[in-house]
Amino acid sequence: MPRTVRASVTWVGRGLFTGGRCRVRLSPAADGYWVSLNGALAERIAHHHLAPLPLRSRLLLDAGPLSTPEHLLAALVLLDLDGASIAVDGSEIPLLDGSSLPFLRALLGVGVT
Repeated sequence: MPRTVRASVTWVGRGLFTGGRCRVRLSPAADGYWVSLNGALAERIAHHHLAPLPLRSRLLLDAGPLSTPEHLLAALVLLDLDGASIAVDGSEIPLLDGSSLPFLRALLGVGVT
């Protein structure tokens, strides 16, 4: 049976490279990691989306580039989640404290199913 989060969770903060306000909302999804960037149609993340830059990861999506997803994605992998829907406002995932810990704590707080 697929594993996902029990409920949605939202993080808001600044982007490390743009300094701009970023918002990400993660919701349950059964199969794969799906990303919607700035309201665009969600697409499933695949290995071919990865386009690393010095000092950060970047995903090249149909709706545009998404920088610094690595800490959020690491938290999803640490929890062994099979799926999640990720809606991003901005061009980066918020920096928060610069680690996966704030993402992991929030996801553990809502639980997995």
